[in-house]
Parts: sequence; structure tokens; C-alpha cells
Amino acid sequence: MSNYTRNQVQIETAIEEIRSGKHTTDNINYAKHVAEELMITLQFNQALELLGNLAEARQVKTTNILWIGSFLKDLYFNEKAKYLRETYTKSLLEEMLYYYLKSCKLFDPGYDIVKQHIKRVPK
Repeated sequence: MSNYTRNQVQIETAIEEIRSGKHTTDNINYAKHVAEELMITLQFNQALELLGNLAEARQVKTTNILWIGSFLKDLYFNEKAKYLRETYTKSLLEEMLYYYLKSCKLFDPGYDIVKQHIKRVPK
């Protein structure tokens, strides 16, 4: 099995673990690391795709995971990745709002920006 295949399996396993309600496993920590590395290496499209898959899984069953919304927020407000803002789906914007709410960051200026953006997204 190649490293790429092994890494894909680990990420897919992390998504399934999140979907089942888990929030800290080796696979989930690995997926978090990969998402962070993608953002650090400016691979924004791949980061957004991975974070979207992770957010979708988290929304199936509420978990204690806040880092997905935090990473989405970091990507959304990254000047080098601002071209991606209009590609954020309602689900991704809701994941960021979930992060702001659960982190008690409702007075953060980003919260209002995301709230306004979600109003413009078609249902």
C-alpha cells in the first residue's frame, strides 16, 4: 500500500469516526494535521475540500470538535485565500458559526461577517 493510499484510508477513517460521534482518535488527529499542513503550504483548495468533508461528518452527530470551524474561519479570513470565500456553502458557513457560538466568540468581528455572508447564500 502506497503512502498516499494509506493516508487516504486514514482520512476516510477519521471522517467515519467523526460521523459516529468521536472527537479524538489517532485518525482524527491525523486529519487535523493534514488540514493544517495544507493551509500552511498554501494548498487552499485541497484544505477547503478536506475541511468540508470533515464538517459534513461533524454535522451528522454533534461532537466536541471546534477546530474544523476554526480552520474554516482561518482559511476564510486568510488574505491569500480570499478568492475561496464565495465558494463557501451554507454548511461551511454554519460550521464557522458553530465554532463562534461554542467558543463564546460572538463579539469577534468575524462572527458578524460570516452571519451576513450566510444570508446571501441560496438555500
